[in-house]
Amino acid sequence: MTRGINKKKHKGISIQLFNEIVKTGDEVYYYDDCHSVKKDTVKHESTEMGGHTPVMWLKDAGSYLLSRFISKA
Repeated sequence: MTRGINKKKHKGISIQLFNEIVKTGDEVYYYDDCHSVKKDTVKHESTEMGGHTPVMWLKDAGSYLLSRFISKA
Protein backbone atom coordinates (compact mmCIF):
# COMPACT_ATOMS: atom_id res chain seq x y z
CA MET A 1 0.00 0.00 0.00
CA THR A 2 1.54 3.30 -1.01
CA ARG A 3 0.18 6.79 -0.86
CA GLY A 4 2.17 9.74 -1.95
CA ILE A 5 2.17 13.07 -3.71
CA ASN A 6 2.97 14.58 -7.04
CA LYS A 7 5.13 17.67 -7.66
CA LYS A 8 2.12 20.00 -7.87
CA LYS A 9 0.71 21.74 -4.81
CA HIS A 10 -0.55 19.06 -2.48
CA LYS A 11 -1.10 18.91 1.24
CA GLY A 12 0.35 15.42 1.25
CA ILE A 13 -0.24 12.63 3.67
CA SER A 14 -1.42 13.26 7.24
CA ILE A 15 0.86 12.65 10.23
CA GLN A 16 -1.53 10.00 11.51
CA LEU A 17 -1.67 8.10 8.21
CA PHE A 18 2.10 8.35 7.70
CA ASN A 19 2.71 6.92 11.18
CA GLU A 20 0.23 4.09 10.53
CA ILE A 21 1.86 2.90 7.31
CA VAL A 22 5.51 3.88 7.86
CA LYS A 23 7.43 2.66 10.90
CA THR A 24 10.82 3.60 12.32
CA GLY A 25 13.47 1.77 10.30
CA ASP A 26 11.40 1.66 7.10
CA GLU A 27 12.94 3.08 3.94
CA VAL A 28 10.99 5.77 2.09
CA TYR A 29 11.19 7.73 -1.14
CA TYR A 30 10.85 11.51 -0.97
CA TYR A 31 11.56 14.64 -3.02
CA ASP A 32 14.62 16.61 -1.95
CA ASP A 33 15.02 20.40 -2.34
CA CYS A 34 15.99 19.99 -6.02
CA HIS A 35 12.90 17.82 -6.68
CA SER A 36 15.06 14.74 -7.14
CA VAL A 37 13.72 11.46 -5.80
CA LYS A 38 15.79 10.26 -2.84
CA LYS A 39 15.65 7.21 -0.58
CA ASP A 40 16.34 7.29 3.17
CA THR A 41 15.49 5.49 6.41
CA VAL A 42 12.91 6.80 8.88
CA LYS A 43 14.53 7.39 12.27
CA HIS A 44 11.49 8.65 14.23
CA GLU A 45 7.74 8.84 13.77
CA SER A 46 6.40 11.92 12.00
CA THR A 47 5.66 14.95 14.17
CA GLU A 48 4.39 18.50 13.90
CA MET A 49 7.18 21.07 14.10
CA GLY A 50 6.37 24.49 15.51
CA GLY A 51 2.74 23.56 16.02
CA HIS A 52 1.91 23.75 12.32
CA THR A 53 4.45 22.00 10.04
CA PRO A 54 4.23 18.20 9.57
CA VAL A 55 7.68 16.68 9.13
CA MET A 56 9.23 13.24 8.71
CA TRP A 57 12.51 12.44 10.43
CA LEU A 58 15.10 10.72 8.25
CA LYS A 59 18.41 9.10 9.20
CA ASP A 60 20.67 10.86 6.68
CA ALA A 61 18.62 13.88 5.55
CA GLY A 62 17.29 15.05 8.92
CA SER A 63 13.78 16.51 8.88
CA TYR A 64 11.80 16.95 5.69
CA LEU A 65 8.32 18.28 5.06
CA LEU A 66 5.84 15.46 5.11
CA SER A 67 4.45 16.79 1.83
CA ARG A 68 7.72 15.61 0.21
CA PHE A 69 6.89 11.95 1.00
CA ILE A 70 6.33 9.78 -2.08
CA SER A 71 6.03 6.17 -0.82
CA LYS A 72 7.59 3.39 1.17
CA ALA A 73 10.58 1.83 -0.58
